[in-house]
Amino acid sequence: MCSSDLPMLAALKSSSDKLCQIHGTTLNKINELLKDILKYGEDLHKKHKQIKDEESATSDVVKSLQDTSTLLTKQKEFYKAKQSELEKIRRENGTAKDEEKAESKVKKATDDYRTLVEKYSTMLEEFEKKMGTSCKHFQQAETLYLTHMIDFMQTYVENVETSHNEVGQVNLDLEQQLVNNSVEQMLQSFALQRHTGLVKPGVPGPVELSDLVTVKSAGPPSD
Repeated sequence: MCSSDLPMLAALKSSSDKLCQIHGTTLNKINELLKDILKYGEDLHKKHKQIKDEESATSDVVKSLQDTSTLLTKQKEFYKAKQSELEKIRRENGTAKDEEKAESKVKKATDDYRTLVEKYSTMLEEFEKKMGTSCKHFQQAETLYLTHMIDFMQTYVENVETSHNEVGQVNLDLEQQLVNNSVEQMLQSFALQRHTGLVKPGVPGPVELSDLVTVKSAGPPSD
């Protein structure tokens, strides 16, 4: 079947085929990118677990520091209570024995409190050292993670941008086909495809009477 709009239909089909190919290629690239991201997520989970195990010593120090801090607060309150008891005995002119016993308790509370303060100070130094190292490791891991995510996003943007540019080029080509195939051009092309000849038929000459007689006398063909 021949139609005058065949050039435009051909251009539209070609454009559609190219767009399908572009979208298919872009979709495949994005699917591959998603697979890479999911795989990286699994590897990252394993890495975080590894870091957690490696930094368990820091967690132990943090817990010990918290426990010591709690004990230090309680010991401070205990020391204050014993100090108040001693001052009360002195105000009320208690016996020398009671005062001596109270002083002994204050001294013990003071020594225990001082010991806890020294222990806390030592643990605080250890905490700062280990926490500094752990924070450095955590920062390195997070920096690597963010770098990978930026790379993934950049790849996605590049794929979309490439697809956009290719689609734009296909549209430009189609627009050029519209320019190249004007109504006049398509009509002319259609006429050339359907014509029966390029030379105009001539006017037949006069028929001679003798020719007519010859044809008439010939009669029908014999069997």
